[in-house]
Amino acid sequence: MKYKNELLLLMVTYLWGHGTLATKFMNTGFDPMPGLTMRYLAALVVIGAFTAHTLRRDPQRKKTFITKTTLRVVGVTGTFSVASLSLQMIALRYTTASNASFILCIYTVILPCLAALIFREPIHKVQVWGLFSCFLGTALISRVIGFEGGFHIGLDGLGVGDLLMLACSLLVAVQSLAVSRLGKAKVDPLGFVLSQITYCFLACALGWALVFQGARADFGNLPALLGICYNGAIGSGAVYIVYSSVMPRMSPATAGLILACEPVFTTFAAAVIPIAGKTEPIGLIQVTGGALILGTIVAVQRVMNKGTASAVTAADSAKAG
Repeated sequence: MKYKNELLLLMVTYLWGHGTLATKFMNTGFDPMPGLTMRYLAALVVIGAFTAHTLRRDPQRKKTFITKTTLRVVGVTGTFSVASLSLQMIALRYTTASNASFILCIYTVILPCLAALIFREPIHKVQVWGLFSCFLGTALISRVIGFEGGFHIGLDGLGVGDLLMLACSLLVAVQSLAVSRLGKAKVDPLGFVLSQITYCFLACALGWALVFQGARADFGNLPALLGICYNGAIGSGAVYIVYSSVMPRMSPATAGLILACEPVFTTFAAAVIPIAGKTEPIGLIQVTGGALILGTIVAVQRVMNKGTASAVTAADSAKAG
């Protein structure tokens, strides 16, 4: 199926976009460490069941399912995952879901830049312009750029929540880059996911038991528990399995363009799903921003695919000659 990987990553982005709201629900009943412990536990149940099913169907896969390289990569990505999600939970107490989503989305710009600097991954000019266009779109839908009463930028001087989300964005970029290299490192994607989620669960559980014993954990708060289940079973569970399988098949720049859609879904979801009885209204300028991002992704993919087709045709002609 044409664009299969792109569509799968777009689905991942859609579900993760709603995860920002789920995190705000988590904050109503749980502090970061107990909240993340329960989130990773829910994810571990889903991933463990899927792993057992997969290895039962393909016993030979067990030989290379988890290697030393897998564990080395997990040591980095797992630590960055716990740190970034902790920062996100804290940041969302001081900023809106749409602002947080916009700032987090900066990692889609950081990602291909890191790939170019560290691994010398090529970036096409149209992808650079595409990244800029997506960045502009996220600014519009998140109300960071507005035109009410004249042009203005509405980050309010980068508050505490915004600064924490900037740090989170950098951590997510590094983690995403590591995941995108799994194929070249010959790491089994599912073995990696199981190992990372296990590592994160153990790290958070130990942190909760040894350091944050007094952290708030209200198991009677139904919205918070639903947020944990969504982010755990879906966001860090089923969706992360798909994400880790798709990312190694795509260039960081292309993946960055698609992942830039996340603020679109977050902003629209925040407009209809009330948190503490309030929603974040959306206007024409936000709709324009969403359309800009989606249009950019389609346009860039068409240009890149035409370029690939031309290169293949030229190579075939050279061989025929």
